[in-house]
Amino acid sequence: MRCLLAIAIFLGGVTSAAAEDLRLCHQGEEALARGNPNLTVNLITLCIKNGKLRTEGLARAYLKRGQAMLALSKFKGALSDFNRTIGTGKQLDKVYASRALVFAQLKKHGLAIVDYNNAIRFEPDNARLYYNRALSHIASKDFQRALRDLDKSEQLDRNFSGAINYNRGVVFTRLKLYDKAVIAFDHAIQLRWRTAVGYLNRGVMFIRAKKYSPAVASLNYAIRLKPNYGDAFTYRGLAREGQKEIPAALQDYEAAVIYGTTVNWTRKRIAQLKATK
Repeated sequence: MRCLLAIAIFLGGVTSAAAEDLRLCHQGEEALARGNPNLTVNLITLCIKNGKLRTEGLARAYLKRGQAMLALSKFKGALSDFNRTIGTGKQLDKVYASRALVFAQLKKHGLAIVDYNNAIRFEPDNARLYYNRALSHIASKDFQRALRDLDKSEQLDRNFSGAINYNRGVVFTRLKLYDKAVIAFDHAIQLRWRTAVGYLNRGVMFIRAKKYSPAVASLNYAIRLKPNYGDAFTYRGLAREGQKEIPAALQDYEAAVIYGTTVNWTRKRIAQLKATK
């Protein structure tokens, strides 16, 4: 009896020592929910190292640490953790959507689309997945698939309508369907989604259609909402050139340079207008 008892106690000690300990992992997940991804990475790293995690716990730990890495824009680390998650064969219903975001940030949109396809197989009614896949289709210049995904996303969740209409406008612009682009940006503006950008893009569409007065009006709204919007000043200057208002156009171009503009021909246009005075 003494021998049997001793063996039972010894085995019990082994079982206890090998028990999975998820406490640090849970604390890491709570830190991520509170918006502290740095703490999440530290806690879950300790959990993986010391928690004697079994497969399911290890997969979730890699997933959550990868999501924290993604939030910190540490894309290499995030990708490594998501690959480890997939390697466990667990958490597959969650990991593909996260890895797709990493690929999209790295501008590997073909790989992102493959992962979105896998994620959608698990969640066919998730509007965000279709919306995000549409963005990768736009980046890949596959505009028809992008439009289909935007339509599907809106069908599933009307809360995405503002963003969807904005990106429809982007697609129609790329396809040179300017009338449709104006309508899409109008809808985005009405839904108050990225409003200043919506007015800017609508103004650009009017310029391309040589409708300079409504272009100026739209760009006025963009500047009213965002007074230091350099790009809006650049395009309002272009619209005013279309109206033959050269001094006002020059003032807008100079304001664009002061505030900062992404339009690389602005300074050249200032020099050209000053040379013709």
